[in-house]
Amino acid sequence: LQAFDQFDQVRNNYPPVNAYLYMIYSRTGNPKSSGEYLVKTGIIKADTSLLSRDDFDAIRNTQVFRDARKVFMDMLDSLQRSELAFKLNDPGIHPESIAFDPVNSRFYIGSIRNRQILVYESGLIYEFKGPAQDRLMAITGLAVDSDARVLWVASASMKQMKYKEDGEAGSVVHAYDIDSGDLLFVHRISDEDVLLGDLVLDKNGLPYMTNSLSPEIYRANADSLWQWKEFPELINLQGLAMDEEGGLFFSDYILGIFHYSNGEVDRLSHDPLISTKGIDGLYYRNGNLIALQNGVFPMRVSQFTLDKNLRKINKVSYLDKNNHDLNEPVQGTWVGDWFYFISNSPWRYYEQDATFRLDEAPLTQIRRVNLIAN
Repeated sequence: LQAFDQFDQVRNNYPPVNAYLYMIYSRTGNPKSSGEYLVKTGIIKADTSLLSRDDFDAIRNTQVFRDARKVFMDMLDSLQRSELAFKLNDPGIHPESIAFDPVNSRFYIGSIRNRQILVYESGLIYEFKGPAQDRLMAITGLAVDSDARVLWVASASMKQMKYKEDGEAGSVVHAYDIDSGDLLFVHRISDEDVLLGDLVLDKNGLPYMTNSLSPEIYRANADSLWQWKEFPELINLQGLAMDEEGGLFFSDYILGIFHYSNGEVDRLSHDPLISTKGIDGLYYRNGNLIALQNGVFPMRVSQFTLDKNLRKINKVSYLDKNNHDLNEPVQGTWVGDWFYFISNSPWRYYEQDATFRLDEAPLTQIRRVNLIAN
């Protein structure tokens, strides 16, 4: 018990450790603590097979166990508030990122597998940039500066991408004239420890990007690409979002959501019945964060309502949860008051050697949903 308590301090809310803790507590006759860790696990991974283990026999008939079991069952309830916006016509595209240009009402969609950028407009899909054009790699992040008419693109070397050549490594940032398609400039990092992913623009139209391989955030402008901040206490950075004052939200896939403002970093606090683990895409609007959580079970699209200081999650509402169409949500984009997101990115259809099971992969869905009024 002492050893796992210490581990919990290092790697808080890690499901296997939670599992051992609630088993140990139940074996040692502490149903209250056992129930607390069981609830934590249910919010993160509602695997009901755990509940049948004989480790819980000592507390199975207690109210603590019944309350914890209800959390598991509530998490497994299916919910779908989103509606289908459109589908892509090729299951082999494997999109990871999406952005919207409000001037021309066009969606830009980045492909991991094909290394291309597609446009969806009025029911038509066509290429903005062809496979590996301008040495694009797997497209991991897109953002539109509609005022300056620039499309920012982050891409990275990944084993799932096609047409890979010897020596292709690291990450690349491209900036395109969104109207003409002309390449404005490109910056490259050949370091294999840099995989630039989610991308968000500040009020000046310049990008922040997370490094998925090391807890760092990068920035870029017309002249250069550089490491902006390093967070050695964190583990795996993913989503990014900007608040109204220029503060930056970012998600750690393991540790939850953080907010950077005025040189200080705060981890968003929340009730134990809320999980901020497994967040891929992260998006802010009017005091709320939308989180695409594909590292939990069941997968979910969550709306976190924040306090006025943007330091605490007061409430969680689920927009989608445990339904057939929500099969690995990854990234999204705002279109007015609607949030559009890729709901079924086909990561699960790769073999370990990155062979893609094209005959099994479904057409990718882009779904949309509104915030829930609070």
